[in-house]
Amino acid sequence: MPAACLSQWAESVRNDTAARKSVMAVIAAEAKAVAKADPELINRGVERWMHQLAGRQDTRERIAIEILKVLAEEDLPQHATAPLEDFMRPFEDIAERVSSEEMVDLMARILAGEIRKPGSISRKTLAAVSIFDREVVAALAEVRPYLIQGESEWMHIPPSSRDVWRPRFRLLNSASIASESGIRMIRESGGFAALRIGSEAVVLGLKPSMGGWLVDGAHLTPIGQELISFLPIASESKANEIALGFREHNFVVSVGIGRVVENEKGFAVADTKDLIDRD
Repeated sequence: MPAACLSQWAESVRNDTAARKSVMAVIAAEAKAVAKADPELINRGVERWMHQLAGRQDTRERIAIEILKVLAEEDLPQHATAPLEDFMRPFEDIAERVSSEEMVDLMARILAGEIRKPGSISRKTLAAVSIFDREVVAALAEVRPYLIQGESEWMHIPPSSRDVWRPRFRLLNSASIASESGIRMIRESGGFAALRIGSEAVVLGLKPSMGGWLVDGAHLTPIGQELISFLPIASESKANEIALGFREHNFVVSVGIGRVVENEKGFAVADTKDLIDRD
C-alpha cells in the first residue's frame, strides 16, 4: 500500500508538472508574438526593469552608508560578526523595497544591531518590519523617550493627552509593536512607587490603596522591545514631563525625580528632588 500510494502521488506530480510546462509554453509563444508585433513593448519592459534595478541598488547604497555611520557611533564589541545568510536573505528582500529616509535609517540600525549582537533580531521582527512605513517608524521614535522600564517597557498616558497618544498606539498595535492603550497598575510599597526612565527615576507618593492604582498606558510587544533597543536615545530627558503626567492623578500626593543606582535587587533612587515645572 505505501509503495502504491507513493507511486500514485509521484504520477500526479509528473502530470501537474507537464501541465504547467504546457501552459508556460503557450504563454511564452503568445508573448513572443505580441512582442514581435509591438517592438516598443520590449523597450518599455526593459526600461522598467532597469529602473527597478537602479532603484534597488540606490537603496542598498543608502543603507550601506547609514550602517557605517551607525557603527561609527560606538566601538564594536569583540563578539561582533557578519550576519548569517539566514538573516541576510529576508533582510535584503525588505531593504531593497524601502524608500523613505526613516525606513532607510531603521534598516541600517537593525543590520548594525545584528552585527554588534548576532541573533538579536528574530525572524518574527523582520517579518513585522516588512509592513512598516514612515508613519510607524516616526510613532515608534516618538514613544521611545517616554518609556518606563519594568517587566516590559511601557508608557503612561496622562488624562490630558489621551487623544494624542491613543491613535499612535493604535498605529503601533497594527504593526505588532505595542498594545493599544489600556489599564495598567502602579503598585505601591509603603505609600511610594519608583518608576525607572533610563538613568533617572520618577518617585511617586501615593494615597493608601489595596496594592496599587490604575492608570492608562500601553506596553511594547517583544517585537517592539527588540526594535526600540536600536533607536537612538533622546538627547533631552523626558523624566520631568513624565512626572507631570502622573501628577494629574488625584491619588498622587507627591512627585520627585532622582538618580538610579543599580543594586542586587534591581535599583534604588538617590538624590531625589521634588518636581519643578520646566517651561
